[in-house]
Amino acid sequence: MDYWVVFNEPHVFVILTYCAGAWPGGDPNAIEVATSALPTGVYNQPLHWMAIAHAEAYDYIHSESALKKTYIQKGI
Repeated sequence: MDYWVVFNEPHVFVILTYCAGAWPGGDPNAIEVATSALPTGVYNQPLHWMAIAHAEAYDYIHSESALKKTYIQKGI
């Protein structure tokens, strides 16, 4: 398998949670919304950590798969 998807559309999750406050966990104020696209803004920080989590999950899945010599396939 060439691709692993851990988070489906992370940008939508981040926008609706941290920028718009439409989903639980987000309660942005006007300054956070205005500065959300900056490198340290509320948009980029969660995407950064989600990318790190995705990479770690990828490494874990592949290391476990290689050890067991099995292939994990789901959702195809």
